[in-house]
Order: sequence, then C-alpha cells, then structure tokens
Amino acid sequence: MKKLTVAALALIATMSSASTIADSLQSGVESLQLPMTLDTGVLTRAQYTPKGVEYYITTEVKEKELTENTTASACANLAPEALAKGVTYNYFNQAGYLVAKVNIASDTCGQ
Repeated sequence: MKKLTVAALALIATMSSASTIADSLQSGVESLQLPMTLDTGVLTRAQYTPKGVEYYITTEVKEKELTENTTASACANLAPEALAKGVTYNYFNQAGYLVAKVNIASDTCGQ
C-alpha cells in the first residue's frame, strides 16, 4: 500500500483530539470518492463502525503480501488515535471471496 493508499488513510486519520475521533473518522470515510484505485486493488467500500473503520478492497495480491504491507503501511501512516479506534481491511478476490482480513490497532504497531 503506497502513495494513494496512504493519502486515503491520512485523510481519515487526521484528527486533533480524542473527543473528535469518531466524528473525524466518520466524516473521513464519508468523504472518500469510491471506487478508489489503490496499489493493492480497488477500494469499493469504507464504513465507520463503533469499533473503528472497515475498508473493503477487491484485489489480486496474495494474502501474505497484503497482511505484511497493510500492517506496515497503516502503522507508519495512521495517527495513533485512529489506530486506537481500530482499522480493519477486508480483501476480496475477483470472485468476491474474502482472502485476507487485516485488523490493525495500536497494540499491533507496538504502541
């Protein structure tokens, strides 16, 4: 997950205080222009939930690469507040089957 993914995630991760985390995450998700082409596939849906943000991406990338690249990118680019809330990436193959589910939180990044 490179520049375009980082830009999309940075949009969602920009927030100033703990009291505005939910509002910032929700408005960030709502402002995404979907579908959005990423290095790992096509972001087709994003939603805010009480547990954090969930992304739905259609991809042809292998599961191991998705897990490693997604975790490294999110840990490097998401604000600690967003990670504390939780971010889940759901990767589907072209047939619509779930091939990888990557959950990232602050403890995943060693914080």
